[in-house]
Amino acid sequence: MTFLFINFPYSISVSSVSDVPLAQGFSNSEGRFNVSGSKREVSTIEPYLSIFHRCNHDGVSAYFMQSATESPLCYKHFWIAIPKNFVVQGATPTKVFNIGRINLAGEFSGESTDCIN
Repeated sequence: MTFLFINFPYSISVSSVSDVPLAQGFSNSEGRFNVSGSKREVSTIEPYLSIFHRCNHDGVSAYFMQSATESPLCYKHFWIAIPKNFVVQGATPTKVFNIGRINLAGEFSGESTDCIN
């Protein structure tokens, strides 16, 4: 899979429905990254790309600012389902899923804020 982001580093993770990471990485100084993963499974996997970033986000959750003495580092998080036609049998990908450019300053359906203490 090939992706492009404008700023870096953003945390990128490919996971399956069981939330077990299949691959992880970070974007480079140009915002680009490549990631692929594989898993031995009896049934078909439904992988998705998780993106954690701080674009247009100060990194602090209002909830934690009110309830904790030290605020944790918070990231915006969203995920993109990887189409089934890009999931193949075997450990070697046969084609590239290119999501193109994504403006992380916007809001995404299902976006959440995840905080790390």
